[in-house]
Amino acid sequence: MRLKWTAMVLAAFLSGCFVPPDEEPRVRATVPELDRRVVFSSHLGRVNSIQVVTLRGKRMLAIGCSRGAAFVATDYVLEQSVFFSDIWMSTTIPVDIDRDGQFEFLEGDCGSKAKLLSAQGHLLWEFPKNERTVSPTRMAAGDLDGDGMQEFLVGTNGGGGLFALDRGGSVIWKRDAGNVFGVEVVDLDGDGKCEIVHINVGNVVIRDLNGDQLRQFEFNTLFRSPLTWPRDGGGAFLVRESDASVELCDDQGQPLSSIRLPDGDGYTVWVQPVKLGGSSWFAAANQRSYAYGSGYLYIFDESGQVLHDEVFAHRVEALAGVPDPQNPESELLLIGVAGQVIEYRKR
Repeated sequence: MRLKWTAMVLAAFLSGCFVPPDEEPRVRATVPELDRRVVFSSHLGRVNSIQVVTLRGKRMLAIGCSRGAAFVATDYVLEQSVFFSDIWMSTTIPVDIDRDGQFEFLEGDCGSKAKLLSAQGHLLWEFPKNERTVSPTRMAAGDLDGDGMQEFLVGTNGGGGLFALDRGGSVIWKRDAGNVFGVEVVDLDGDGKCEIVHINVGNVVIRDLNGDQLRQFEFNTLFRSPLTWPRDGGGAFLVRESDASVELCDDQGQPLSSIRLPDGDGYTVWVQPVKLGGSSWFAAANQRSYAYGSGYLYIFDESGQVLHDEVFAHRVEALAGVPDPQNPESELLLIGVAGQVIEYRKR
């Protein structure tokens, strides 16, 4: 029995189930021109998304949390918040589905159900509605029929494919797509028309808004990183992981440029471009398998040179580059860790 237990422990260690002890949270290295400060502390659970939105005619930050959401001004003054009663969200995405100026909330990383919550934080619907016939993985919103209102796309695991849902959560169409691990609605080529982009086990698939396949090609992505990055002048890059680098590709999958990922702890799950002080830098969130008590942030340049290296007591669950209200040519890096939003600004 002891030999069997020893073999099980060794196998688990080699597979990454056991990791070194949690590290002390600290900044391990940085550059002098980078300022860091906590700008928001949440009473709504873990911060899991940060987005720029327009609310009541004002540009604000929407901070999605596991138990609610907060809307703060660009100076981080709280303007509005909502608490999700009896609902826990892993990735809270605000979306104004009917253009009435109020934001509903969808579950970006679905878990067992795709969900839509009202502006007051109440469950409007979930998918699948009854028995668990499919297993949702990711959810996104977009205007699929051109009426100015938002519909929803839900990717599923277990070969369930891709579903389009109306605002009431009913199925509009379904497309066979294997296991869908990421989905977005984005204008790839800058022609003013959006496409559906989703991942299907080592392939990226591009569809029109009716769900008809336009093309697909081999493509590997990071676990939680966006599938696309916006391009200056319109359109978007497809973002691919390749040999410890991130490749920016055109809408045909052809590489245009490459960004070296830094050698860091754990593995990279998210990369975010950010123009700090006008410089094109990048932020990477790393984590270790099964180590929920630690997370890592690396800020680096295109060559992979690390400019800031920080350890946290929790995983980094949100990254965003947002406009700097003090400098129109620059952005701020905002990250979500546990119940806090931390700002990084280049002087």
